[in-house]
Amino acid sequence: MSKAISGTITALALLIAGGCSTVTESEYKSAQVVMKESGTTRRQLNAECIADFRGESSADKANMAALLGVSVARLPAAFCGRMISAMANGRLSYQDIYGARRDGNYAKLIAVLRG
Repeated sequence: MSKAISGTITALALLIAGGCSTVTESEYKSAQVVMKESGTTRRQLNAECIADFRGESSADKANMAALLGVSVARLPAAFCGRMISAMANGRLSYQDIYGARRDGNYAKLIAVLRG
């Protein structure tokens, strides 16, 4: 995998986990293709996403765990695994994620994350 693609995917996962919105639809679609085709990439992104949870506050973790219906201890693995899987297999489109932020309708995103 090229460094550019790897960087895009890493940035995408971090941006989604961190709530930023600087990923373009084209970058998202390219990342989806690579994630779908590469188990190694999905595992790497999952590990990086889980590591990023260390920086979240206890209150944020508790709220997210309640939303996902998992324990706080299970939250990082559940959130990251569900998000990356849904992105890779096409259950979450660019519009599902970034459109929700724009129009405030998080129903599909929440449903996917709840498993």
